Amino acid sequence: MPSNREKALQGLFAIVRTAVPAGTIVRRNDTGNNAGKPGAYVDIRDGDMGEPENGLSPERYFWRHEVEIFIGVEGNTGPTRASLRDGLIMAIDAAVVADRTLGNQVQYAETGTPRVEDVAPPEGGAGIAAAVLPVILEYESATMAG
Repeated sequence: MPSNREKALQGLFAIVRTAVPAGTIVRRNDTGNNAGKPGAYVDIRDGDMGEPENGLSPERYFWRHEVEIFIGVEGNTGPTRASLRDGLIMAIDAAVVADRTLGNQVQYAETGTPRVEDVAPPEGGAGIAAAVLPVILEYESATMAG
C-alpha cells in the first residue's frame, strides 16, 4: 500500500497529465536531457517534504510538501515557445485550482509563483522556454515515513 506521500505525488501526476495538451511528455523525476527534441515536456520532481507539524491523540503528522514542476518547450520561435510555456503553466494551475484535493489524495494543493527562464540553445539546436512551477501539497500521515 503506498504512503500518503506517494498518493499525493500520484494525484498531482494524474492531474497534470490530464491538464496538458496531447503530445506533451509528462514524467516524474526524470533527469534525462531533452536537448534537440522539439516539443513540450513536464517533469514533476518530488521535492522536499520538509518537517511535519505533529498532532497528538491520535498521533498524526501534518505535511506541507513542496514539489517542483519543470516545464520546457523546445523548437518553434522564441515568442511561440514562450506562449506555449505560458499555456502549460496556466493549464496546470487551472487543474490544481479546479481540484484542490487532487482526486482526494491531499487535503489541499496550491501552485506558487512560476520562475521562468529562456535557456540558450545547445549547439545547432533550438532555444528552450523553461519554467519551474512550485506546488504545495498538504496532507497528513500516521507516521514520519509519510
